[in-house]
Amino acid sequence: MSINREVILNSSSATRKVVWPVKATEEVVDIAVIIKILKYLSKVKEASISDIVKNAHVSYSTTRTCIPLLVSQGLVEVRREGKKKVVSITRKGYDFLLAVARVYAFLGIPFD
Repeated sequence: MSINREVILNSSSATRKVVWPVKATEEVVDIAVIIKILKYLSKVKEASISDIVKNAHVSYSTTRTCIPLLVSQGLVEVRREGKKKVVSITRKGYDFLLAVARVYAFLGIPFD
């Protein structure tokens, strides 16, 4: 039996197919990690990569893998302050978190 792993994503700009799970540079990115990073950024508005690692409880290598994916999807923005990269959540990132919270509520799972 074959499982269809293609997901159709509809947005106001385009419809595209994505194979699930999402892969970033051939590494599987866990949706829970994406949610942890976005939840942390939604609380602090912006943070350095090292702040995200410490406070979102995600490894450095995982954070470095996820941030480019989040940028490419428009969920976060990155800017440089000297040697440091500062990451901030976008409106689309907030909207994504709201959608996830609704799914969690539908399933009866706490979303703290």
